[in-house]
Amino acid sequence: MTTVLHLIPALTRGGPSRALLTAARSTAGPELEHAIASLAPADPWMTRECDGHGVSVSSAPSAGSLRAMLENAGIVQIHFWNSPALYELLSSDLPAIRLLVWSHVSGEHAPQVIPPALIEFADVVLASCDYTTELPGLEHLDVLPAVAGWDRLRGIRRNAGAGFTVGFIGTLDFAKLHPELISMCASIPVPHARFLICGTGGAMPVLRRQAAEQGIADRVEFRGFVEDIGGAVAEMDVFGYPLAEGTYAASELVLQEAMYAGVPPVVLGPAAVRRSVVHGETGLTVSSTREYQQAVVYFHNHPEERVRMGRAAHEYAVRTWSPEAVAGRWAETYAALLERPKRRRPRYPIGEGGAPRFVQSLGGAAPHFAASLSSAEDAIEAERQIARSPMVVATGGGGVLYYRDHYPGDPHLRLWSGLVLHGQGHPGLAAGEFSAAIRLGLDHWRVSWYLALAAEAAGQTAVMEEALRAVPKPLPPVAEGVFA
Repeated sequence: MTTVLHLIPALTRGGPSRALLTAARSTAGPELEHAIASLAPADPWMTRECDGHGVSVSSAPSAGSLRAMLENAGIVQIHFWNSPALYELLSSDLPAIRLLVWSHVSGEHAPQVIPPALIEFADVVLASCDYTTELPGLEHLDVLPAVAGWDRLRGIRRNAGAGFTVGFIGTLDFAKLHPELISMCASIPVPHARFLICGTGGAMPVLRRQAAEQGIADRVEFRGFVEDIGGAVAEMDVFGYPLAEGTYAASELVLQEAMYAGVPPVVLGPAAVRRSVVHGETGLTVSSTREYQQAVVYFHNHPEERVRMGRAAHEYAVRTWSPEAVAGRWAETYAALLERPKRRRPRYPIGEGGAPRFVQSLGGAAPHFAASLSSAEDAIEAERQIARSPMVVATGGGGVLYYRDHYPGDPHLRLWSGLVLHGQGHPGLAAGEFSAAIRLGLDHWRVSWYLALAAEAAGQTAVMEEALRAVPKPLPPVAEGVFA
């Protein structure tokens, strides 16, 4: 019996974990079994779901236990996104293994890139969406799409009494979700349209407040996390999927499920996601908030088009993303890799300390972070750019705050966290990060200047006055307008 050991940064109820389980279920048999090692504590519900399908889960295993699992596995399959814990594991003294890396990110934007060093390190690297292979340096990758399967949609029946409903299912985090979701809903000229938003995340309070401010709170339902997405999708006439530009999304499993259910989508977001929809046949893809609103109105005014594209979306989903459609390709991939011998490999190269490791994980993207590390005197311009980082780099998975949480004692990560928090309008939180950077030894005058600016914006006069004592007078011109 050969074991495929799936290494995942965190087993959750999200798309990568569901895709993992679908791949495991579709290929398990008398000669092949699957097991999961979740580097972070695994979600209990998802653990039970995996166990119920014969896939054992080891939650946050010890180093010794994990090494034994690696040694015994016929194939080690990494489910990749930018994770400091994952890179730490790869940089350890690994035993001889056959290593397959399956990317769950498109790789187009920082911080979720696929570094050249990772491609060289693995035996096989697979993309999960076609768009990845159009990016420089990734053209040679094979593609095996992440699919969810249709278990959550069995027996779905349209709820005709819900009225015209535009639905969204996904993580409520502005690193992924379009920041103008609520204003777009409010601007759609369909007076009785209803908006169903399913999901949890840090953006929920902001979205609720915006709905109240826009005067549509009575037409927006925040249902929270739903495992029974079939019941939610059954209420939808249109699946609205507006994502933030620059998000790391690749194979969006919930989009696949909505299309399988016959709900035509309107997709606003990066090219990797838009590729899932054949515009005008299986749904509509748009490139602006105005076009998003127009597309929703079009579906409202043309119910026959909703039906036509919904049927086509279902047929396309069955043909493209059914587990049966990819099971054979997984079997071929595993069989080919098993023909190779296990091998030891040099430690994966990562820097010393959290900030250098974050920079290295970017694979050359967002070079201003590297510039901030290299020279204190030349860092201010780079840090001006860091303060303007998009949300996905600042707060998203694999971003600055994500690495800060993993390496709280790294002064540069605390500095960068302060910069991005101030750039997002949180000067009080930024001041705390700048203070931590100074306390941890990053006492260059520019950090005190950033602290003074943040403290002033937060109304912390005493902190501002204390910080200004470390700032040269007159202020060097380069320091002006850092947060402008």
